[in-house]
Amino acid sequence: MNALIGSLGLDKVDADINAVPEGTYKGVVFKSDIVFVKSKNELTHVVTYKITEGTNSGARLQEWYPLRKNVVFAEGHEGDVDHVTSSESAMDDNAKKWYKNRLLTLGVQDSEINTTEPADLLNKEVKFGVKKKNGYTNVSWVDLFKQESQATASEGQTGNVKGLL
Repeated sequence: MNALIGSLGLDKVDADINAVPEGTYKGVVFKSDIVFVKSKNELTHVVTYKITEGTNSGARLQEWYPLRKNVVFAEGHEGDVDHVTSSESAMDDNAKKWYKNRLLTLGVQDSEINTTEPADLLNKEVKFGVKKKNGYTNVSWVDLFKQESQATASEGQTGNVKGLL
């Protein structure tokens, strides 16, 4: 029986079902939520990308943007992001720049940056890069997916944010 399991070569695959090789992928913003991370007492914007083409289709990768720290909730509403009574920014100016750039690359207009809701990002078609760093698989850049005719019209323009994580 050991030979049967051993013949599968399980030692040569990643246990993470969403692990993908470095490269460029076409996908969609599958989820975009503000979540409470209890262990850090932070509100974090989690953006989940789902690969939609190729052998890794269906795999999901996430970016986490800590927004608020030292969160205090209204009595009886612990963990409910709609009932925060006080908190502090979890971002320094540099982190704010990265976050703003990511929202812009996802199609948020500069004039709407302060009124954007996480749900506004859902189902956006994207192209994104994946890099491995310190043993983790990271989304390294994101851009809205453009058809060939759109790509030539905006040639020379870029919204990529390289090296985010």
